[in-house]
Amino acid sequence: MQSKLGAEGLTVIAVTSEATGPTEKWIAEKGAKYGYAYDKGGKFMRACGVSGIPHSVLVDVSGKVTFSGSPSAITEDMVKSACAGAMTTPLWELPKPFAKVRTAIAKGELAAALKEAQALQQDATNGETATKVADAVKGMVAGALSSAEGLSTAGDFLGAEREFQRLLKAAKGMPEEASAREKLTELTGSPEAKKGMKAQKTLESMTAEPVKTKKDAEKRVAELEAFIKKNEGTFAGKQALEQAEKLKEALKKGD
Repeated sequence: MQSKLGAEGLTVIAVTSEATGPTEKWIAEKGAKYGYAYDKGGKFMRACGVSGIPHSVLVDVSGKVTFSGSPSAITEDMVKSACAGAMTTPLWELPKPFAKVRTAIAKGELAAALKEAQALQQDATNGETATKVADAVKGMVAGALSSAEGLSTAGDFLGAEREFQRLLKAAKGMPEEASAREKLTELTGSPEAKKGMKAQKTLESMTAEPVKTKKDAEKRVAELEAFIKKNEGTFAGKQALEQAEKLKEALKKGD
């Protein structure tokens, strides 16, 4: 999939919690042509809500997770949709003059990246690439704002707050910064949103530690069910329900 859709902006990153030795050996033997990273202790895996492997997470250009589940369920159309507006050249393959662009994007400073890209648009050698990069960065900012608004509408107030906060830094000086600030003020001033964010933070705290044994799983299910009763119908309640159902299913299978 990386070879087939990389030119459309797809970047595959495989993540493993296994040791370096056997992983590097496997990469060399298989001739893997995609990025890979190590997740010692499984912290990233837990952050993605992964309860079993293999598992894939598809993220669009705005940073929004558009799919999370079995890799076999991901289609080319899903990937192409997520890549809409993406830079077709990976950051690490951009020419040397784009070093500041790469650094700014890595830091999440999209306004700065846009400024650097626009400065290169008059360059005879890199102008065309710079225009594509600038357009892609604009798309990232617009997509991030749309994503944050969508999260708020869906009741994911904590996710929306974090996205708006990220945008305040990313889009500094851009029109989207003012929009993000306005939306954030509206969000944090809403009693419903405040209550929702508090519940979501409580749930995050409850599920921060990994479930290692059957006893842990049974205890977690009981805690989640009590939480669900208190937060029925809310976004946090729905999140808790999903987690409880996954744990119950794992207990049935004896995992």
